[in-house]
Amino acid sequence: MKEKNESDTLITADTILFFDMDGTLIDTDYANFMSYQKAIHSVTNDGLELSFNPQTRFNRSYLKKVLPNLTPTDYENVIQRKEEYYGEDAYLPAI
Repeated sequence: MKEKNESDTLITADTILFFDMDGTLIDTDYANFMSYQKAIHSVTNDGLELSFNPQTRFNRSYLKKVLPNLTPTDYENVIQRKEEYYGEDAYLPAI
């Protein structure tokens, strides 16, 4: 006999689960860019001003192109802080 857990009572036949995969419902490119920009500023302290380009998603490869002289440690720190900042409410689009 299956043991009943908490999720059995939270999800019922009337429950609708809603997922946004890769920005299909909500465009997160600007929130992603802002998180990278804040992370870059917090790691490098150089005041570099980046411009948001809606045609290009800022990602790890793009980070290497924009800042090719980042040390491996700084690169990893930017990535880690970007992930932390991305979850902040200030960068999430309103729905």
